[in-house]
Amino acid sequence: MLDGIEHRDQAEPLVGCDILIHRDQLPEPEADTWYWEDLYGMDVFDHQRGFIGKIIRIFPTGANDILVVKAGNTETLVPMQKHFVASVDIQANILKTTLPEDY
Repeated sequence: MLDGIEHRDQAEPLVGCDILIHRDQLPEPEADTWYWEDLYGMDVFDHQRGFIGKIIRIFPTGANDILVVKAGNTETLVPMQKHFVASVDIQANILKTTLPEDY
């Protein structure tokens, strides 16, 4: 509970505001799930192309999240879906992907 907020009416001015907490206050994510914050800056390697860049942004689409991977002036959009994401290694800071050949 937020200090001083005990009723719905008191919370009205906070609608649309960001609520921030320390990372250590979050529960550990379940298997094969990650917090977006843990993915930013991760190196992304495709099984055929090799290094394709770093994750610079993530956005939701409703069906699945999309990773925006950038290397130089090239951006690659990678759906965060098992069909495209082969593995995520938080400790090594590496995400491995399998993109279609004509992608």
